[in-house]
Amino acid sequence: MTNDQFLKAIQIISANHSTNIIINYAKPNSTVKTNSKNLTIHISECCASVINNLIEAGYSLSMEKGMTSVNYYK
Repeated sequence: MTNDQFLKAIQIISANHSTNIIINYAKPNSTVKTNSKNLTIHISECCASVINNLIEAGYSLSMEKGMTSVNYYK
């Protein structure tokens, strides 16, 4: 995800105050790469409109271990 795509996703997500996100999540015993090409967003709690708005904006969502991962593949 590029910086612009990352910021657009954050803008969509932040429109709802009840959303909980994790930025640059790392699995236990792994490291986070901090360069701007490895930006990740995981949603742990949100309302349905956040999911709908992300999909309408072209983001791909996948679920793993109770978190929704936000990606952009276009």
